[in-house]
Formats: sequence, C-alpha cells, structure tokens
Amino acid sequence: MKRSLYFAYGVGCHLLFLGIFAYMAAFIGNLIVPKTIDSGPAGPVGQALVVNLLLLGLFAAQHSIMARPAFKRLWTRIVPQPIERSTYVLVVCAVSFVLMWQWRTIDAVVWDVQTPLLRNALWGLFAGGWLMVPGVTLLLNHFDLFGTRQVWMYLKGRDYEPLPFRVPSFYKHVRHPLYIGWTIAFWATPTMTMGHLLFAGVLTIYMALAAVIEERDLVAHFGRQYQDYRRRVPMFVPRLKPLAFGESEPEASKQSSRRLPTRNDAVSSLTMNWSVLTDLSWWHWTLTIPLLAAHLAGYPWALVIAIGICTLVGGYYAVRLRQLRPFPVQIRIAYLGLLLCGTLPGMNWIYWVPLIGTTAMVTVGYCLLARILSLAPWNRTEPLSGSLLWRVFVREPSVGGLVQWSSASCHRTIGCCSVRDNDTSLAYSITNTVPRLHEDHHAHAH
Repeated sequence: MKRSLYFAYGVGCHLLFLGIFAYMAAFIGNLIVPKTIDSGPAGPVGQALVVNLLLLGLFAAQHSIMARPAFKRLWTRIVPQPIERSTYVLVVCAVSFVLMWQWRTIDAVVWDVQTPLLRNALWGLFAGGWLMVPGVTLLLNHFDLFGTRQVWMYLKGRDYEPLPFRVPSFYKHVRHPLYIGWTIAFWATPTMTMGHLLFAGVLTIYMALAAVIEERDLVAHFGRQYQDYRRRVPMFVPRLKPLAFGESEPEASKQSSRRLPTRNDAVSSLTMNWSVLTDLSWWHWTLTIPLLAAHLAGYPWALVIAIGICTLVGGYYAVRLRQLRPFPVQIRIAYLGLLLCGTLPGMNWIYWVPLIGTTAMVTVGYCLLARILSLAPWNRTEPLSGSLLWRVFVREPSVGGLVQWSSASCHRTIGCCSVRDNDTSLAYSITNTVPRLHEDHHAHAH
C-alpha cells in the first residue's frame, strides 16, 4: 500500500509541475491566464521592487538550498528517500505559485518591437525557449529529474540506481543547455517592461551563480569524468563542433596537458569571488545599478544620486593619486561623461548602456568601458590591429565580479581602477600580448 501511495504522490507532483510550467509560460508571455507578469494596476515602484526582489530571493533560495547534497542528507531524515525528489518538485511548485500570485507589476516599457517580422521572430524565440526546457530534460532523464523514476523503482521493489554520466546532443556543445533555454524563455519578448526585465535579469544572474555551485557537486559526484568534460566543453557559449568521444579518457587527458590554453579553458574554470563583497568600490557600482533602473522607470532623483556618487568617488581618486592619468580616474571621468550625456534632449536612452555594462561588470567582471579606454593612444602600448581588438574585447575578464574566470591569461589581482593601484604608466595595459585586464574588483568603471 505504501509503495502505491508513494507512486501516486510522485506522479501527482510531476503532473502538478507540468501545469505550473505551462502557467508560468503564459504568465511571462502575457497570454491567456488571469494574472500575468504585466497585468494588474501598477503600484508604487519602490514597494513593487522590494516585494518582487523578496519573491525572487525566495525562489532562488529554495531551488539552491534544497538541491544541495548536504541538505538532502538532513532532509531525508524527515522525508522518505523514495519521495525526496518528488517533495522537492512539490515545494518548487508551491514557491513558483507564490511568486506568480504575489508578483507586483512595474509597467514602464523598456522596449516595444512593432515591426511585424521582428515581433514574430521574438515570439518564435519565446516559444523555442519554453520548448527547449522540457526538451533538454528528456535528453538525460526527464522522469529522474522530477522524481517519477524514483517512485516507480520503489513501487517495483528495486533499489534506486543513480544515472551514469552521459553527454547527449546539446550537452556536446555546451554544459548548461537547460539554463540557456530558460534564459531565452525569460528574455525573448516583443514588449519588455521594467517588471519583466527585473524578473529576467535577477533569474539570469541566479542561474549563472547556481551553475557554478552545481558544478562543484557534479565534480564531487562524477570526479575526473566531469572535470575532463568541463575542460573540453564551454559553460554557456556553445561550441560549433560537438564534443567527440572517439578517444579514450586517458589519451584525451594526455593531449589536453600538452596543448596551449584556449578560450574554452577560460570559460570552463568559473568560480565564485566572494572577496568582492568586502570591496567598497564594487558596492559603489552595484548601488549604481538600481539608481539607473529607477531613473529609467521615471524617478529623476535617482540619476542625481548616481551622478553625485560618481563625482565624489572620482574626485577622491583624483586627489589621492594627484593626477588624472591613472585608470581609476580615467574610468570615472568617462562614466560621468556618459551620465551627463544622457541629460541632453533625446538622449535618455543612453542610460541603458551603463545599466547593462555595470550589471555585466559586477556579476561577471566584464568591463566594456575599461576595454574601450585601454585603446586610447595614451593607454596603448602597440598600434591598433585586428589581433589587438580581439584580445581587448573577446578575452575573458580577470578578477572583478561575483563570478570569476580563473585562467592562465588572467594575472592581475589588484584592479587598475583601484586607489591601491597607482601605477600611472599603464605599461601593463589591457592591450599587452597577455591581456592583464584593467577590470579587477577595485577597478570597474560601470
């Protein structure tokens, strides 16, 4: 009797999730359901931001904490092992329901594509993203992911057998196709509001961070198999040529130890950089993000605060370093100029540039403004060339964001925009053959 009840419970949780998944697609797409991400009267933006961020935090915390092996070991002292995964799925459904039920509308429009061809293309991407998510789960074992395999094996009186390491289809091109599907589903829309942007942006950042933590568990579980896979396949940017399994693992490892480092190796070694949380400069740029977002949502006072903070910090660096040549000062002068440029008639749209750039910097350490400034004649150490542009804009960042690239090509540990890095010669410019990027967490310009 207990085996049958567990099986019915597991199947019920699985079916409930499929219903929640379909409802969420309609919720985000503003389709046929009663409440959507942009429906309902818009209230105070500040209140909506606080409530929505709390809801997204609850969603992220539940997904990450309950998925960790340490939590599972404690959790299975209360919940029977055969229905542990099904119970996780049930809690996911409950948290997702609360998220959609209590979501607050922020209806300021970010973009609204009216060209029929482009609008239809975005709807096509939207549908593709939502179809890609369940499609990817079927490549490994959809029923194990949602707990149905576990309760079925228990019903048949068989011990649970963990799935072997496999690399099917999409996984030969990229390590996290499931997260790519979710990202497409969240971002592909012909009409993007500030509320939708908040939803998509926060969950995209969460998935990037979750992937790093998840891979630690995968390495602990699969060992060298996953380490070799991680070395050979990019994390998020798909490789065009699929991973081949024609050579044995020992031979593959031998060849990998002899070859030079590649960009794929840089992508494959992402780690969390918690040290940025103790850096006041990083917090300065992080604070700038909501200020710019609030200005774009219709609150001009937020821009005044952002300009004031940038001016004070830039002035402090200029006084402390006693010249304008160091990168900390150059970066803030350029950033301040960008903010002031947006105050000109018809130029308000330009604030999207620092908003997106600052977000990229504080999360993954990619500082576009620092890279552009490094090409200025007084910062360059070699003539402009295609090779130079490639190194400047395509190479991985060094230390800077919450997610850090650990690579042989990243050597700097103190940022060029830090008051502690007062070398004004810039002989170690980002444009050097080995790119010592001016983007560390004391340096970032966005």
